Amino acid sequence: MLLGLALLGPFVVFAQNKPNASVKDTSKQEEIKKPAARSVLNIPHIDRAPTLDDFKELAPSSPLALTMSHANEFKQHNPTDGAAATQRTDAYLGYDQSNIYVVFLCHDEHADQIRAQMTKRENAFADDYVEITLDTFKDQRRGYVFWSNPLGIQAEGLWTEDNGDDWSWDTVWNTTSRRTAHGYMVIMSIPFRSLRFSHAEMQDWGFILHRVIPRNNEDDFWPFVSAKLNGRMNQEAELTGLEKISPSRNFEIDPYGIWRADRTLNSIDTPPHFEGEDLGGRVGADAKLVIKDSLVLDLTIKPDFSQVESDQPQITINQRFPVFFPEKRPFFLENNTFFNTSFNLLYTRNIIDPDWGARLTGKIGKWSLGFILADDKSPGESVANNDPNFGKKATFAIARVNYDLFKQSTIGFIYTDREFAGSWNRIGGIDGNFKWHKNYFANFQILATSTKDIFGNYFAGPAGEFSLGYSGRKFNMNTYYQDDSNGYQTLVGFYSRPGYRQFSNFLNYRWRPEKKWLISFGPNIFQQLDWDHTGLRLDYINNVNFQAEMKKNTFFGVFYNAARSRLRPQDYSTLTTNIDLANGGRGFFFQSDIFKFLSVNAQTVWGNTPNVIPTTGPPRGSFERNFNGGFTLKPVTRMQITTTYLLDNWVDETTRKSEYTTHIIRSKWYYQINREMSLRFIGQYNANLSHPELVALDTSKEFNYDFLFTYFIHPGTALYVGYNTDLDTLNPMLIQGPNGLVQRSNQYINDGRQVFVKLSYLFRF
Repeated sequence: MLLGLALLGPFVVFAQNKPNASVKDTSKQEEIKKPAARSVLNIPHIDRAPTLDDFKELAPSSPLALTMSHANEFKQHNPTDGAAATQRTDAYLGYDQSNIYVVFLCHDEHADQIRAQMTKRENAFADDYVEITLDTFKDQRRGYVFWSNPLGIQAEGLWTEDNGDDWSWDTVWNTTSRRTAHGYMVIMSIPFRSLRFSHAEMQDWGFILHRVIPRNNEDDFWPFVSAKLNGRMNQEAELTGLEKISPSRNFEIDPYGIWRADRTLNSIDTPPHFEGEDLGGRVGADAKLVIKDSLVLDLTIKPDFSQVESDQPQITINQRFPVFFPEKRPFFLENNTFFNTSFNLLYTRNIIDPDWGARLTGKIGKWSLGFILADDKSPGESVANNDPNFGKKATFAIARVNYDLFKQSTIGFIYTDREFAGSWNRIGGIDGNFKWHKNYFANFQILATSTKDIFGNYFAGPAGEFSLGYSGRKFNMNTYYQDDSNGYQTLVGFYSRPGYRQFSNFLNYRWRPEKKWLISFGPNIFQQLDWDHTGLRLDYINNVNFQAEMKKNTFFGVFYNAARSRLRPQDYSTLTTNIDLANGGRGFFFQSDIFKFLSVNAQTVWGNTPNVIPTTGPPRGSFERNFNGGFTLKPVTRMQITTTYLLDNWVDETTRKSEYTTHIIRSKWYYQINREMSLRFIGQYNANLSHPELVALDTSKEFNYDFLFTYFIHPGTALYVGYNTDLDTLNPMLIQGPNGLVQRSNQYINDGRQVFVKLSYLFRF
């Protein structure tokens, strides 16, 4: 709890200072100037695909290369807005009837310092890289991003002005690359059938070219994307000359087969027991249908996510509110930005075990549309086999509609519904996002909810929020207000608590000396106040921190967090009256990529926090010490080793005895054999060491690990062979205790294992 509160301010700062952050300069010397006329590039039709030999010595060296459109004079977005790029970049563009081609020639006077790792797709973001963003509907709100490091390792995603990059979107395209003594070159070949655009015979797109040099914290753009303006796509160039192109009919089907043997612990039925061990298999499929070049219908039947990487470790013990875990399953990730609103009304981790799912997303004119239907077996499988709801499924329905207003504003509607065994949870609402005067923004959302639980109880009530802010290069601020009624609930979205109001303010200021090592430094201030509908103050947070940014992606900061939390009998049955407990602390954070082969990060917090899981009696005050750190080591070009360590220790304020200590150690070893084949090992050790007289928690230890071999040709066509297992200090007799199954110390049993082979193949028609 303390870690989340104490670091809230710094995390907000990192979010505010992502590379596309807009800027307001308060000095007269840096006044915002009127934007220059938009750059226009006319792209020629070429007879064949360009090759690396067409650009020998990082220069056009063939007649075809000389006919391609040329863009250069890239300028910095970071660290010095508007300055010439420190290294020269040339880009050449052309197209034929099937593909658009982008050639990046990246000169570098210190080519030996270029960062390039042979790794899996979408795992090289610490490297040097180039990318193109294509705004095919020219709405300045959303674009397709195609990204490559110097070795041709790919990433593709969707850029939205409100959310930045979303790397969950996958499609088929190609890269070729070559490193030289003077830099590197990358050729991107992007099929039109992998894009969505209008039916017009003459296409007019927006686009942005981008190069990143991480050792300098440098982002270079063509056309110039100024950090003094709020947004990126509103500064895009025009791409003209595309004629008589079409994605054609586009239908994809991706069947898969999986064969597995597993052993799992069933702790729901009485008595608990192990089940499985038999070799089994199943088949399923994903399908994609493009409708009128702008809408995409995705279908999945019997989806399987056994190859998906496990969650990053988080502290989940003694939490007053639910802990958020990011989605990692491809079907639910793709195009999820269509459903984003200020309230998180679609938390797809609530759809735990679907048998089928359907998603329709896309854009028609100024309308953006998103619809999801899915079922979920997990509610009927999480009860004993003699429960009347055993075997029943929940169904989910989500509808999202957005309409574009003005240049970069939107107004939208969202509806979510979960139905299970005669119960339901339904939410409907409207929302708006507005931008004006280059740097100002405002958002609002108003919701109405209706809920009937499986016991027949009915709840209903509204919720709403409003925010107003200014985003700039030196100064950022925002004000936020939220009000949830007592009857507000969501079983589809991520939800923490009902019946409260929240008011918060954030601001920061950055001095930018942009010296050889020091790029920026300055303070950040965050304030939050929560109270219930009677006017009773529940929580307050006052966070002050100071951070500095240096070259080679190095950040350092210190912070102080003054906070208190009021706990009520309605929240904790052991309370007879309200109690007010300290919930603040202090600490520092650090991260750095000083060396090509090593990245490190660390953050530590110490202070006061409530113990809400005492063995007996009401919650009480505690002192917490928390550390979270790790490193990524790249000993050779094809290997990455990422290790993290979390420590959380709680000490009773009265007795000064340790209540519990949590250790979590996770290490991921990744070896890329070539661009298609890779090996992955993940091992994680969890230890919860508790004092049984102070906390309602048994001492437990757990070790799990998994191996995965991957042969990945392109998205949709892959072979996975894996094994995972879990060792736990459970008593082998599976005896029930007051806190769950009884544990024993230092003697492990295997309470779950699986071996599997999964094969999928993408057919495109």
